Amino acid sequence: MKFAIISVTEEGRNLARTLSDYLENDPSVIKVDVFHKNVSSTFNEFFNYYDCWVGIMAAGIMVRSICPLIKTKFGDPAVLVVGENGKHVISLLSGHMGGANHFTVKLAGMIGAIPVITTATDLAGKMGVDTIAYQYWLDINNKKPIKIMNQHIAAGGKVDLYLPSQL
Repeated sequence: MKFAIISVTEEGRNLARTLSDYLENDPSVIKVDVFHKNVSSTFNEFFNYYDCWVGIMAAGIMVRSICPLIKTKFGDPAVLVVGENGKHVISLLSGHMGGANHFTVKLAGMIGAIPVITTATDLAGKMGVDTIAYQYWLDINNKKPIKIMNQHIAAGGKVDLYLPSQL
């Protein structure tokens, strides 16, 4: 996984260094780059290069900065927001297929923060179909029913998944 951490204040920059140190010692992480300031230009140049963006800034700054770059939940990188005080890590974009929910819990654990996840399946303590696909590196050929299946799962229902015997 390739992580990018971007901050806008000195407190955020210090937290970015701490997160970077943790991530660089994680064997599942290939690369960690840290950026400071120049938020819009950094996103415009590098948004799709990283698997996960961690913004240490107000959620509003992050939303306004990435809004023109967002294309699809199946291709956008994970985007997290961390308050500069390190108390909360928020899964903002690509929670399931991009892994933002997973990374939110992981980073919150690293710094002793509270993970904030708002997807219905996760709030119901269930795993969405797209989360299963992300976790096991599966491709979903027909993505249209995902929303309906995840709503059904969040409401306590069950779905049958078909995995072909020949991949």
